[in-house]
Amino acid sequence: MSKLAAAVDHALSRVLLGLLGVLVTASIGVFALGFVSVNPLREPAAFLVGLGGCLGLLGWWLRVAFRSSSLARRPRLRGATGASLLLGLATVLYQLARLPLSAGALPFLAVVGAAAIFMFLGTLGIAGSGPNNSSKPTPLRGAA
Repeated sequence: MSKLAAAVDHALSRVLLGLLGVLVTASIGVFALGFVSVNPLREPAAFLVGLGGCLGLLGWWLRVAFRSSSLARRPRLRGATGASLLLGLATVLYQLARLPLSAGALPFLAVVGAAAIFMFLGTLGIAGSGPNNSSKPTPLRGAA
């Protein structure tokens, strides 16, 4: 899993994920904002799809913006990023299940879903900073 985190942090991956993120934000972001603006009591499914899309995009950009080393020092941010990516992935999978097989959006959503899985697993693979993962040097034996 740590290799996936390193792969997400690779410069080429970050550039490609950023470019794909611009395309995803421009296309899915518009629909997500439209769905979030509906009355959640009248159309709860549309509202939840929009909310999941917006949160997924937030997670996408958080993961592109922050390297693993930065997320390892911020466990709350790492958790929020992972949760947002997972909600976005669930939204993409929900949309894939609802689309007809001949839909033109199917390949695009499949690519977005694969990238979201890649980033989510790369976020899970980040080693957190804790008592067993300290960067402090071990003390010398017999040191006073």
